Amino acid sequence: MKNRGKKLGALGGYFTAAILGIVLALAAPGCAKWTGKDTAQPKVAIIGLDGATWEVADELIAQGKLPHLQSLIERGVRADLTSIEPLLSPLIWTSMVTGVGPEVHGITWFMVRDPNTGQPLPITSAKREVPALWNIASDAGKKVGFVGWWATWPAERVNGFMVSDQVAFHGFALGREKIDLAATHRTYPEALMFEIEPMIVAPLKQPKSEIDRYMNITPAEYDASAGQEFNFRNPLQHFMYMLATLKTYETVGLSLYKKEQPDLFGIFFESVDTTSHLYMKYRPPRLEGIREDLIAKYADTVNQVYQRNDEMLGKFLADLDENTIVLVVSDHGFKSETDRLKELENTDVAVAHKWHKTRGIFVMAGPGVKKATKLDRASILDIAPTVLYALGLPVAEDFAGKALTGAFEDRYVAKHPVTTVATYNDGSRKTGVTQAPPEMTAEMEAKLKSLGYIGGDETAEEKVAALDSIETYMNRLNFYRKKGDIASAAKIAEQMVQVDAEDPRAWAALADTLVHTGETERAMEAVTKAEDLVKAYQADPPKLPNGNPKYPPMGDDLMSVLRGTRAYLETQLGNMDAAAALFAEAKKLDADNVHAFYGYAYLMQLQDKADEAKAAYEETLERFPDHSFSLNNLGNIYFREGKLDKAIELYDRTAKVDPAHFECLHNKGMALLKLGRKDEAIAALRQSLERNSTFEPSLRHLGMIYVQDDRVAEALPLYETLAQLDPSRVGTQLQLAELYFQAGRMDDATKTWRTVRALDTEAAAKFTEAHPDFRPDADKTDP
Repeated sequence: MKNRGKKLGALGGYFTAAILGIVLALAAPGCAKWTGKDTAQPKVAIIGLDGATWEVADELIAQGKLPHLQSLIERGVRADLTSIEPLLSPLIWTSMVTGVGPEVHGITWFMVRDPNTGQPLPITSAKREVPALWNIASDAGKKVGFVGWWATWPAERVNGFMVSDQVAFHGFALGREKIDLAATHRTYPEALMFEIEPMIVAPLKQPKSEIDRYMNITPAEYDASAGQEFNFRNPLQHFMYMLATLKTYETVGLSLYKKEQPDLFGIFFESVDTTSHLYMKYRPPRLEGIREDLIAKYADTVNQVYQRNDEMLGKFLADLDENTIVLVVSDHGFKSETDRLKELENTDVAVAHKWHKTRGIFVMAGPGVKKATKLDRASILDIAPTVLYALGLPVAEDFAGKALTGAFEDRYVAKHPVTTVATYNDGSRKTGVTQAPPEMTAEMEAKLKSLGYIGGDETAEEKVAALDSIETYMNRLNFYRKKGDIASAAKIAEQMVQVDAEDPRAWAALADTLVHTGETERAMEAVTKAEDLVKAYQADPPKLPNGNPKYPPMGDDLMSVLRGTRAYLETQLGNMDAAAALFAEAKKLDADNVHAFYGYAYLMQLQDKADEAKAAYEETLERFPDHSFSLNNLGNIYFREGKLDKAIELYDRTAKVDPAHFECLHNKGMALLKLGRKDEAIAALRQSLERNSTFEPSLRHLGMIYVQDDRVAEALPLYETLAQLDPSRVGTQLQLAELYFQAGRMDDATKTWRTVRALDTEAAAKFTEAHPDFRPDADKTDP
């Protein structure tokens, strides 16, 4: 096979937008039971349902309305699937099939600019810098087939077939009534486009009898949309395009799967996401401010689309052979019940992304997979390695996620251990852009604008050029920050200022990054520059040569971010009163700036003002109930007050809303230990280390428990890791030498003792006094 090869975070989510996406991979109704005997290598099927969320799915499952999804759950495993931010579909779906984050695979926004012409273009598969599952599986001799997957145009040459996301009326084809058969690379092979063309459904010509399933509208309302010129603000026309896309890819996918029988199959549907954006506000329970007559029309629209997707799943399940391992995954969920926003216009630029939730759905069923089991964790970055494992292919060591072997039966894993290669990325993929038809560029800009992901009055070209110059950099910067790679983030921030030194967003990003590198003076200068630009643009917005605004509106939300950044800088300088005033101003400027609320609470905690801190954290959680840092820190306050049960409750909430949060599990372990619940404490500390294997407090406390219980074999690897993390710590080296001695590993004990002697001769001497049989000086040669 071919090998290719605690900060306040002042900027926070200001620059993030989101589009929903969900992947479902399903097994046949007669899903084969693994008997312990190897048969044919399993196949894998992945079916994507954009925007599906457990809150809605579980409610409908309980009512018996999603029988196919329910069957998969009963015959397999399920989990909350943790996504990555910003919640933008192209980058998340690409992360799913590459096993690496956007900072590595290179797709961080919807559009790019041609480096030669400056023309804005839809993001393309050519921009992806690493191989995807279809490349890897093809190189391994597997037959693959993907339909409608994000960022797959132009379709790539594979061992099988590709139907790109620019075939049907999915994504950015709104307003188009005909498919241009002359447009190239929509499918692979190229001639496949002519085969599937008769399967493409015309969006605005769907009969009212079909629409009636989803909503109670009058004939006049239907006539005002069907067959009329497309209007991006017309929700019914949006819905009809969505339904046409669903039916098109359903028919194409079923036809090609039956004909080609690929080893790896993937297909994507956007219907749940689009419908949720348009009609979730009408779904029960009633959202304040919604008219009764509109509820009567649209109360069941979202539910019916979920059920229609379940029917579609059933069709695929019936055709997949019984040796198929099936995954159901989503890149994030959607606010659906009491957590819905008060803002009623969920397609408005100011609120669209706020309807998304970072936890999506994951279901897997098939031969070798556990039955009726719930996993503690799963991430979108685990999807690619899990698929490769299921296909019997090696997992790359440079993947950001890992194969979810915990989803498989123990005896299956024992017979099929994970194999690895260093990398699948040999650097052979050339980055670049592929020319897009002008109408495709216009469609994309209009789609983004209509769904609320961009705003303002710029032309498509001017809008997208500005977005590419800032958002593309910002998203990659944020990915590096989340990974803790501040140096890389700082480099990108410097590039942003070089790209456009007159854009206050670039200076705001630079200031926030400099805060985290400790360059307080430069950060202050950057904040001041950004604030001055915002004030100037609010008074007199700069124009493009054609008279349109050069930048999006510079409102109070950006100034709130800058006030928060300045507040953090004042905190670093020890000016606590000034910082408190700035955080309060930031909160007043933008009630949705979570970092301003959290920053004020944290500031109170830093000053040991427990009552004020608790009140501030409660205020933050009232507005942002899933803010993990506030949950954990509030738990810490209760811990110090001796209210351990309350602290544990908050730590559990933290772990649930943020599966990547490892400190809360350590803190939970400490609280349990204080309560004398040692076994539970050990479990919590182990969970902490599963999320971060080098977290020193968990390593040390778990190691101490094992030492006290004479569990030498379990304590040894923990202290070995601690010694690697800090070789100069005498206490760690002494304990490691003791463990080696108790385990009878005298060579290792001697080597470690010599390390102790180099650090502290007195400590080394006491060790030998305590162990008369230990004679490290018998060999006088030090390493």
